[in-house]
Amino acid sequence: MADLLSSTRPKRISQVNAFLREHGIKGIELRRGSFYFEFWGASIMGWLNRVVMLDRLGALTLGEWLEKYRELEKQNRSANPLGRRRRS
Repeated sequence: MADLLSSTRPKRISQVNAFLREHGIKGIELRRGSFYFEFWGASIMGWLNRVVMLDRLGALTLGEWLEKYRELEKQNRSANPLGRRRRS
C-alpha cells in the first residue's frame, strides 16, 4: 500500500502535505507560486532554498515530493552556516 501511495501523482497540494505529515514532517506545508512550489514552515524559515521549480503539482509523485523535501533539507543543512551546530 505504501509503495502504491508513493507512486501516486497528486491532484491537490493537501495530498502532498498529508503525505509529508505521514512521513514525520510536521509543521511544514507545500505552497504554490507562479511556476514554482515552495515548502513553508517556521522550522525552515532560515533555509537558503525552499523552492522546487515546476509548473504542475502532478509532475512529481508523492514519493518524489517527499524526496525533494529531504534533498532540500540536506542541502540547506550543509550550505547554511547559521544552521550548523557549533562543536564544543
